[in-house]
Amino acid sequence: MVLAPIGSRAHEIDLLLCAHHLRRSAPTLTSSKVAIYDRVGKLIEAPAKVFGRDR
Repeated sequence: MVLAPIGSRAHEIDLLLCAHHLRRSAPTLTSSKVAIYDRVGKLIEAPAKVFGRDR
């Protein structure tokens, strides 16, 4: 996932999450318009559905 520059941070930040935490954070991330990519750089359109259901 890439966090866009804001305020005092002039550059992007890569944030790595496991699938469990990505699914749990999906509503907040989606509403914040965060770009989320998989390990090969493909945009993840539906982060809540990554690797199936949450266990």
